[in-house]
Amino acid sequence: MRYLSPGNHFALENEVMDAVNKKLKADGVPIEISLIRIPWDAWDQKSNLMLSTGEEFELLHVMQDLKPVGVLYGKHAIIPLNDLLKKYPKLYEHFPKSMWDEVTVDGKILAVPAHTTNKDGKSDGAFYFRKDLLDKLGLPVPKTVDEVIDTAKKLQDAIFKEQGKMSYVYNPMTRPFSWLHRTYAKYPFFVDNTNSELIEVDQDGSVHSWFESDEFKKDAQIYRRMNQMGLINPDLLTLDKDYISREASYGRFAMGFESFDYSSNLVAMSKNYPQAVLGDGVLNPEKGLFGYFYNLNANAIPVTSKHPEAGLMFLNWFYSSKENHDLFMYGIEGKTYTASGSDRFTPMKGQDGKDLYQFDNWMIPDINYRRIETTVPDKVFHIFKDPIKEPVTMSPVVGFRFDTTPVAEEYTNLSNLYKQLILPIKYGFVDYDKAFPDALKKLKAAGLDKYVAEYQKQFSQFLEDKKKNS
Repeated sequence: MRYLSPGNHFALENEVMDAVNKKLKADGVPIEISLIRIPWDAWDQKSNLMLSTGEEFELLHVMQDLKPVGVLYGKHAIIPLNDLLKKYPKLYEHFPKSMWDEVTVDGKILAVPAHTTNKDGKSDGAFYFRKDLLDKLGLPVPKTVDEVIDTAKKLQDAIFKEQGKMSYVYNPMTRPFSWLHRTYAKYPFFVDNTNSELIEVDQDGSVHSWFESDEFKKDAQIYRRMNQMGLINPDLLTLDKDYISREASYGRFAMGFESFDYSSNLVAMSKNYPQAVLGDGVLNPEKGLFGYFYNLNANAIPVTSKHPEAGLMFLNWFYSSKENHDLFMYGIEGKTYTASGSDRFTPMKGQDGKDLYQFDNWMIPDINYRRIETTVPDKVFHIFKDPIKEPVTMSPVVGFRFDTTPVAEEYTNLSNLYKQLILPIKYGFVDYDKAFPDALKKLKAAGLDKYVAEYQKQFSQFLEDKKKNS
């Protein structure tokens, strides 16, 4: 049972997998598991290549916010699981219907969801900063866009004086600027970053071309301002995620936005640069959270597998007990981790300072079994574990999965243009007024209007079906 997922291998991974396989055998599960890890900077390209060339493996990790199951199914990359799941009723019962609905397209269940946190898929548009430097400079937590930008510049200067290296503001590359959108009169609205940010969906269910909106123009103009102030890394469009994570682990960021991997960066800084203290804030906090997913991660069965049931055998075993969950997630107690109570742990390190083993804590774990590192402050622990207390506005897109099949060619061409033309505008490397007219002309020629119309058609049908079934 070969499991393909993004990330790197660990020093004691083989030893842990041997222990997992012994437990599987003892429990009467007729599979042996091995991990296929692809580094982040090569994930998209290599995983696509493996699927297109027919390379065999049995389980594929899916990041719903990057490339959801609907897109993968439209590309004929994964199979429906309805019939197979009938053999594993306990696995099906393990997750609420709302989570199964999110991985279902036209009645076809396309993946097994992962319930990693209670806050999954609910954005607060937060920004993160070096609180120790903010306090040293005597600055308050920013409350406006201008204050965020001015504070980021002052923190950038302070970090340069401290470490002799430049720092920059960072936002997940292909995600919308939620921290900024909270300040717009139109908020809340959904920007579908799973499909190259081509689509905006309003709360009334109307679908629009995001790049043609006034809000996208405002985004581009504000980031142009930050770019000209030197707050955007000049190599941003070619940086890999690992580089940004390393910078963050040493406190070298002027400001981090949205899903800046708060807990991981906090833990890494506490080890690599303990004098740094991470703080957070949000603009217009009275607006609460905005939800557009119930779960961001899932695991699917690729069409290349000759033994499609093997993946479900593993997941059924994995979610059946905390003992199995702990073994796969954290390894061998006393050798790769130390348990602290029922929901905390400390990973053991090798001579290189890296974890001897720890499977990614956001990818597959279950909130009911999941352990949080002992170095993670109680505040973050409770963000993961506790029920949500803030008011939550849910987008009407919850449960909707766009099938790109009818516009597959347009989607491919538009996605390429997004990377070539839109990202430089979005991050202010080129002036919106000068670059956007030509970019829009090329997007239109590539089928943008047809794509938007197909999205509206499918979404309207989704809302109609939902109303009938309610």
